[in-house]
Amino acid sequence: MRRPGNLCQEGWGSEVRPWAENSGGAKGVRPQSGTNGTRGDGVTGTSDLQGGKPRKDIRFRDLFFLALSMGAFTGFLEGAGFYGGQAGRWAGHGFFESTAQPAILYLSPLVALLVSGAVALVLQVIFFVFRTAQVMRVRILFGLLCFLAFFDWLWLTRCFVTYGAIMLAAGLACAAERWFRRHWQRALELSPRMLGVSAAYICVAGLGLHLASWRQEKSAEAALPPASAGAPNVVMVILDTVRADHLSAYGYERKTTPYLEKLATEGITFENAVAPSSWTFPSHVSILTGRYPREHGAVLNGFDGRYATVASAFERLGYITGGFSGNMDWFSSARGMTGGFQHFEDGFWSVGAMFAETGYGQLANQWLGWATNNRIVLGYKRARDVNRTALRWLDAAPKRPFFLVLNYYDANAGGAVPEPGFRNLFSSVPLPPPARGEGEFAPDHIEKSRSNEYDGSLVYMDNCVRELIGALRQRGLAENLAVIVTADHGDLFGEHGLVGHRNALYWDLLHVPLIFWGSPGLTRGMRVDRPVSLVSLPATLLEIAGRNGGGGFPAPSLAQFWKAEGELPVWPLPISELAQMPYPGLEMMPNYSGSLSAIVTPRWLMIDHSVRGPALYDWTVDPENLHDLVTTADGGSLTATLAGCLQARNVELRGAACRTEESNNPGPPASPEPFRIGGQQ
Repeated sequence: MRRPGNLCQEGWGSEVRPWAENSGGAKGVRPQSGTNGTRGDGVTGTSDLQGGKPRKDIRFRDLFFLALSMGAFTGFLEGAGFYGGQAGRWAGHGFFESTAQPAILYLSPLVALLVSGAVALVLQVIFFVFRTAQVMRVRILFGLLCFLAFFDWLWLTRCFVTYGAIMLAAGLACAAERWFRRHWQRALELSPRMLGVSAAYICVAGLGLHLASWRQEKSAEAALPPASAGAPNVVMVILDTVRADHLSAYGYERKTTPYLEKLATEGITFENAVAPSSWTFPSHVSILTGRYPREHGAVLNGFDGRYATVASAFERLGYITGGFSGNMDWFSSARGMTGGFQHFEDGFWSVGAMFAETGYGQLANQWLGWATNNRIVLGYKRARDVNRTALRWLDAAPKRPFFLVLNYYDANAGGAVPEPGFRNLFSSVPLPPPARGEGEFAPDHIEKSRSNEYDGSLVYMDNCVRELIGALRQRGLAENLAVIVTADHGDLFGEHGLVGHRNALYWDLLHVPLIFWGSPGLTRGMRVDRPVSLVSLPATLLEIAGRNGGGGFPAPSLAQFWKAEGELPVWPLPISELAQMPYPGLEMMPNYSGSLSAIVTPRWLMIDHSVRGPALYDWTVDPENLHDLVTTADGGSLTATLAGCLQARNVELRGAACRTEESNNPGPPASPEPFRIGGQQ
């Protein structure tokens, strides 16, 4: 009578087969002791496919080597899937949230190997406690590791819900375990060899990649030309997802940024800086290249390097250049953001970050996020960590003038975890009442908890800016230092029925801080209310470093505002762009059905939807963009004028046709806004 196994429906030894001659009895006669085709000592009497003799004992070392080799194999396929899948998505020009760096090709096998080894150790303790037969030990271990491997691979395809992946992985593991019954001896014999090859690959790949990166960095440093005497050190801090109206430096009632207030009184503040897009990736590329998204082409996934970055220009001036990112998904080397940076540090900055990049790490983060309401995120890089990595690199770098770009990610609600000491800083403090209209856009519809944590994260990042400048001062590097603090885009907390960003081009998403401090010649406490675009930053940074003429970047330098004598010439109108994203899960977003473009004058914000048409707002009196004026008596002609400027898509726009700040004055609101669409990001 057949006896079912513990993991699958059939047990080992369920087939009728001849028994090996040396199994303790005559050929073809089943031994009298033990069950399921085993001798009394728990060792199977079956032979492998090669006809070899059965093993006399199954040692823990055999199980451990089997587990480690299976883990390494799981990781090899996982790493190849990560990296190869990314290449396939790039070729297909799709949209994908996560990226994979070459290091994943050895990290995935290493982490999976360690996880499988840990599973083997835990099972060994359980087997010892319950006195499990040796054959059952290897069988259970193999089945469980197969389940983990299949689940890992299936889950990473993002084609299955979690429970579906679990069920399918269990079925595949049972099928694999049936095969293993006939080949277990051979598998145990081969596992030490497989483990040796895997360990050699992991060591060679890991050391090789790190050595190649180190040599590339040192070669770039050795090729630097001499820097000019007295060249200032330049540091740009990008506050990811920070809208200007939540900074006390910009008049917010809560004391969110006291240190930035101090910098503003000692430097220059641009009160109406405009982001080139409403999300991280295209906006960062614009900040670095001085080009708008439609020019540089980085609107969805990766930057192809068609334009040189400001870091490359600083290299030519003899600077050492470093990029340090908290947003490891979008301001990252895997997205092509390293151009001109001799050193770029995003992921893999700690053991936790390395684990979080792998399949098992992503699974752990998903479950931790669910269990802790996203309070715990493995590998999360706070602003203080970004500072620490930047200063550590700077301490070991050659003594030259430096250009640093630091990205603080702590305000980004899509993945940010507020520092515990700042998380509840404003939870008992009422939100300042925004000047909103009635009905759907009343303050009751703003997500208060989200806004409270957001404001707490701003206080934390403000502290980190202070700590960074203080650390540079302690190192004697602040005497000739220029610091620029800005943001890549804003955020929404329920306004217009939207949460997050990367969904529209409203003023709350485009209006970002821009503060210059420490540069020679700055007018202390100067505030500029003229709308300016962040695409002017490359030319401005180079002029701060002593390179006049823009350095090949088309947008004019903002230094004209503190250097010019008398009235400035007509200034280019800032433009912002957002690509269409017709992808599952984004159906409720305005940019799901079409792309959006916006143009900003000292009074007007015109947003043009490629399918639904334009909307016009007077952002000076209606910063929430509640009243669309496009259908008013004079709004149509003004919209047509702005549409002409927008279609030119040229940062050198200086013609009289675009001097709209003195144009007609539309009447009161006459139509509802066309972009009000509910949904979540």
